[in-house]
Amino acid sequence: MTDPFTYALTRIAEFGVFRFLLPWMFFTAVFYALLKKGKVFGESNLLNGTISLVLSFFIIYFSVASGIDIGPVFSRFVMQVGLFMMLFIFAAIGASILYPDLSAMLKERMTHRSFLFIFVVIILTAFITSGMLWVYIQGAYQAGGPSVQAERTKEIYTVSSGLIIMLVVLIIASWIVLYVKQRYGG
Repeated sequence: MTDPFTYALTRIAEFGVFRFLLPWMFFTAVFYALLKKGKVFGESNLLNGTISLVLSFFIIYFSVASGIDIGPVFSRFVMQVGLFMMLFIFAAIGASILYPDLSAMLKERMTHRSFLFIFVVIILTAFITSGMLWVYIQGAYQAGGPSVQAERTKEIYTVSSGLIIMLVVLIIASWIVLYVKQRYGG
């Protein structure tokens, strides 16, 4: 006989909470926070909320339409990012023994771009190792059926290479802007 907690989790999973509700809520919250922070569409709560709801439904529909269960993969991704965060917190606690004013040192050091690149590499590593990249590739294959898989492969490579080129251009542009600011002030 299973314990009541396992039984409750099994019943909750049968209702689709882990497969649909929790990932949908997470993506909605992340998109809303990004839209509020970036003020891309202004400061309207209604507009930012509507756009974040629509985007999160599109993400969840991708997994439903392609027949992929995003729950376990997303759970692994969040767990791996959480482990990286715990490692960072424990490292900060350990470093607080050696540095008397750790918060001032972290404020000074974390403003450099190297920390941004470190965090991007950590997130990309978790994205690849958790299986989220495979969800993207497998969903792209299954969206059109077996008759269009060869064309889908070409499209995947085209979109992926386009995203990589765009990322490289953005990094170079940010370095140029940083250089101009340092050189000429601003």
